[in-house]
Amino acid sequence: MPQNKAQNIKNSCGSWAAAVLLVAIMVCLGACSPEHTSYSDFSDLPDEGWDAGTPIYLTPQYGDSTMHYDVTLAVRNTNLYKFDNLILTVDLISASGTVTRNRVVYTITDAYGNFQGSGFGAYYQSRALIAHGVSPAQVKRIAVWPRMKGVKLITGLTNIGIIVSPTK
Repeated sequence: MPQNKAQNIKNSCGSWAAAVLLVAIMVCLGACSPEHTSYSDFSDLPDEGWDAGTPIYLTPQYGDSTMHYDVTLAVRNTNLYKFDNLILTVDLISASGTVTRNRVVYTITDAYGNFQGSGFGAYYQSRALIAHGVSPAQVKRIAVWPRMKGVKLITGLTNIGIIVSPTK
């Protein structure tokens, strides 16, 4: 009988080791699975207004250098913003220094003066997709500045920022 008892102990140790190995493999695979997280970063604009000649620089953060991302530019305004739209120049700067310039137009109010975008009370946010399916090397830095004809100081804006999310 002692041999059967030793055999049973050996078999139970083998089963225990297999279970521990299986759990360890599952933990490792879980840690390696990609988390498709989004990133956002907003900069406050000066209370006295945004000078049309002063760019705001934003630096996107990416979760995985092998994935492709969508980059959205968001602008937050109050009900003190006095124009129907907002025109911005947006430079997408790559890791190699290549610049892709875009003109982004936000509709802030409709024909009746009602504020558009999401938000509540006196605060609103408008978004525009500025890059679709890009790799982290394609958009390393973003420069943004207003281009409103005849306007040197833009008031009524509170924040500008980016939202980076994996391309679906």
